[in-house]
Amino acid sequence: MLKDELDYSPLNFDGLDENSSLAEVQKATQRYLQFRKLELERSAKNEIIAYWRDGERTIEEIKDIILEKGGMYDHRADHNEQELSKYLIARFGQAYEKFIPDLRIDIIWKRECDVFEYDIIQALQVLKEIEASSGDKKREYVYLLSLERTDKWQRTYNLCKDKI
Repeated sequence: MLKDELDYSPLNFDGLDENSSLAEVQKATQRYLQFRKLELERSAKNEIIAYWRDGERTIEEIKDIILEKGGMYDHRADHNEQELSKYLIARFGQAYEKFIPDLRIDIIWKRECDVFEYDIIQALQVLKEIEASSGDKKREYVYLLSLERTDKWQRTYNLCKDKI
């Protein structure tokens, strides 16, 4: 009933074939890149929670680690047109080569990376709010937030802060 977005296949190009339209290929490509962003967010979330739970790093230090340019979570250069284009052509044949210039993979991926960065900054802001208002309840919040995607942390905190 509570199916997580990551349960869906990242390479779900089912239904595409050599007769697919540009719009169909664009939609499948966007889903693939969104999935990759969700995977990145899940890893970052786990790392944020681990650092925060241990209490050895400040929230600013955690932010610097996660959003470091050239760091482990800086994937703006990944999933470029060449990489995904090779995948599409290998999977579906040369007919997909004509779509490559119009897919705008690099623009879509950079937008997904911007969303990732925004979500991480917002999630860390929630941790600051928790520390400021209810630092003694950290254990309960660690558990609660570990169940949610980072883009849902503010909503979850707002719903639960009076109950914890």
